[in-house]
Amino acid sequence: PDPQVCCKFNPVKKLPWLKCNAYKSANEQPTHLPQMATEILKQWRQKAALHGTSTIFVELGNDFSYTNKEDVAAVYDMYTPIIDYINERSELNTSVSWGVLSDYFDEIRRHGPVKLPTLSGDFFTYSDRNDDYWSGYYTSRPFYKNLDRMLEAAL
Repeated sequence: PDPQVCCKFNPVKKLPWLKCNAYKSANEQPTHLPQMATEILKQWRQKAALHGTSTIFVELGNDFSYTNKEDVAAVYDMYTPIIDYINERSELNTSVSWGVLSDYFDEIRRHGPVKLPTLSGDFFTYSDRNDDYWSGYYTSRPFYKNLDRMLEAAL
C-alpha cells in the first residue's frame, strides 16, 4: 500500500533509485521491534482490506532480491523477529507465517469457496505512477532494467 513504508523493510539494498530510511535488522534494533511490527502490520491490514479476505500473500523483496544466499538470510533476519513478535501477541488478532504461493491458496481454500475478481483487457504497456511505463522487456531482462535505472539516476 505505501511504498515508502514497505521500502523501510527491505534489507536487500539493490535499487539505487529507491530512496528511503530503511530499518536495520530487527535483531540489531530490538527496541524498535514494537514500532516495526505495528508499522508493517498496518500495511498488511490495508492490503487485506483490498483483497476482501483475511489471508494475504505478501511478497518480500524486489526484482533484484535473492541473487545470493546473503539476500535470503537478510530478509529472514529482518522479518523473523517481527513475525514472532506479532504471533506472540494475541491482542493483535493476527497470525503470520512464512510460506510459498501454494500455501496461500491452500489457506484460501481451507476457508471455503472464494470468488476472486477477474481482470481482463490490454495490460501492455501500463503506467503505474508518474508516467513510469512497464512492459515484458523488464520481466525477462532484470539486468537491463537495473542498468537503465542506474543510468537514469546518474543523469
